[in-house]
Amino acid sequence: MTIKDEENQREFLLLMEHARMTQAHLSGLLGVSHMTVNRWTSHRDDAVDPPYYALQFLRAYLMLPEAARARLMEKPSGKPVKAG
Repeated sequence: MTIKDEENQREFLLLMEHARMTQAHLSGLLGVSHMTVNRWTSHRDDAVDPPYYALQFLRAYLMLPEAARARLMEKPSGKPVKAG
């Protein structure tokens, strides 16, 4: 990993910690597999840099009021919500 990658990964881990978000829950909210999120957070050889959208999602999540965060934390289904 390059220095830039390590900084992105460190920021990603800090944002997850601050949001009190598990890898499993974040994967459900983002619609990716648990293993994908795990690769963003690991220090293994197959680790990849967290994508921009994942970092931005966590930043936006932390800007939400606590009540809105609680609604998101209820139960991500990974399925679109039907209107009306």
